[in-house]
Amino acid sequence: MYILHNALKNIARNRGRNILLAIILFVIILTTVISIIINSTTKAVINDYKSKFGAEVFIYYDSEKLKGVDNPRQITAEEHLRFGESELLQKKVFVATHSLFMTNIKGVGEGDMEGAETDRNGQGGQSPKPSARPNALLKGFSDPEIDEEFSQGVRKIVEGKMASGTGEVIISQELAKLNNLEIGSAITIKKISSPYDTETPVTEPLTVCGIYEDNLPEQHTIGAMTNRSNELITTLDIFTSMKINELSGSGDQLVNIRATYYLKDPDQLEAFQKELRDKGMPDYYKVTANENTYNRIVEPMEGMQNITMIFMIVVLVLGSVILIMLSTMSIRERKYEVGVLRAMGMKKGKVLLGILFEMVVITAACLILGLGIGALTAPPVANALMESQITSADQKHQEAGDWVDLGEEAKKPLSEVEIHLTGTAVAEISLIALLLAGVSSVAGIVFITKYEPMKILSERD
Repeated sequence: MYILHNALKNIARNRGRNILLAIILFVIILTTVISIIINSTTKAVINDYKSKFGAEVFIYYDSEKLKGVDNPRQITAEEHLRFGESELLQKKVFVATHSLFMTNIKGVGEGDMEGAETDRNGQGGQSPKPSARPNALLKGFSDPEIDEEFSQGVRKIVEGKMASGTGEVIISQELAKLNNLEIGSAITIKKISSPYDTETPVTEPLTVCGIYEDNLPEQHTIGAMTNRSNELITTLDIFTSMKINELSGSGDQLVNIRATYYLKDPDQLEAFQKELRDKGMPDYYKVTANENTYNRIVEPMEGMQNITMIFMIVVLVLGSVILIMLSTMSIRERKYEVGVLRAMGMKKGKVLLGILFEMVVITAACLILGLGIGALTAPPVANALMESQITSADQKHQEAGDWVDLGEEAKKPLSEVEIHLTGTAVAEISLIALLLAGVSSVAGIVFITKYEPMKILSERD
């Protein structure tokens, strides 16, 4: 208790020197607080962006390897689904489509002859009548919630719900109005596999579970199949479970799956390509990743992280040197005080503990003040740095010709980073502050352990 009490007296007794020491400590701690807050926050945001956006993968023909291949085949729907079963992927998006014929209702924009059933034999030796043409497009999404049109409000369910059960689909308001359909109404679809069906056509019943509105301006279309109002929307699981689709080995060109894959990290591209080869992807297909979009999102954050880390290290190094110099000057001024205490019988450890207590008290006061001011200062500093990094990244990508517009969802978080002080950050800052207190006391430690009391007193000026 005496040592602590004496340390507090010494702080008040040497106000001028300790105020200068406190100012330097405060500047170092404040810089550290701002840097660590920004770094911990940006690290979390970078990880969030990586998990949210990933690196989009493109699969296309390799023109060099395609030479000499007579009949290059397309990747089947079944293969696309199998390719998506990879731990290297952050996410995958599948959109399955199948052009079909609705047998019991009429499609929006369907002409008089369009959709008429085929009379295979004809009459009186005349040519056969036209076959049933597709008048609907069945679409299955791996996750309807991430479909751009629904997420951006271009389409919106206004009645009922998204498909979730066997054979359930949602239809447009126009199709429902044209055929007086409502929730629970039945639609029968038929597979169109050739101009003239020679076998019993495959049919399947569907149930209307929801009705959506389409806010896209009406466009001129030719035929019912290309009319957006005739799209029957469901989930990928329901789509693939329908017998009419027969994804596995069907070879039906009317059944198609558009697949979009997103890697967790662009550096995993080579491993992903090898994985696809092992799963049967032909050698004449090439796999690339869209690193431009990925880097456009992550680069500003990583740039800001690097700037703050370098700045913090420089301040810590320079600050530590200044603290050691001040500590050396201070201990020289107080060497007679140390000599008297040692001559009175106080052990080296207790003298050293007193000096450490002084520094810990000063450092603790600076730490509390630095944490408070740093938490308030970090957001504007981070936003200023982020704005600079975004501008720099935009210019870099524009000059390289690879700039992409990510949309408001990606831009907003980049320019308005939510900076906050976490428990981990407080622990790291406190540890650095304690190390600074130790560094500030290093001159005293060396002096006390090196000299004996009588020598100190004999060298008094």
